[in-house]
Amino acid sequence: MYYSNITTLKLKPNLYKMEKKILLALEKIFSKVFEKKIKLNKNVSSSNIEGWDSLANLNILMAIEKEFDIQFNLSEIENLKNIGGMMELMKIKINEKTRNRR
Repeated sequence: MYYSNITTLKLKPNLYKMEKKILLALEKIFSKVFEKKIKLNKNVSSSNIEGWDSLANLNILMAIEKEFDIQFNLSEIENLKNIGGMMELMKIKINEKTRNRR
């Protein structure tokens, strides 16, 4: 029990750093796709950004895959509702990639 608490405490700062890095990268990608500064948070969805249509969505996904060297399956992305969901999926993909490199 004591060991797991220490492990959890050590992981939280790394998780926060990963989330921050992902969010900053997403803001850059969105700003490039929409050609204006975009500020994101986990609750932002396509209904919050004017011009976020299927073509913009495709451009966003391709840019994320390129930036993070990850691949999405249609089944993984079709039910995403907001940036928070995308960030969770990205963390999973990044962790899978990291484990596979070991």
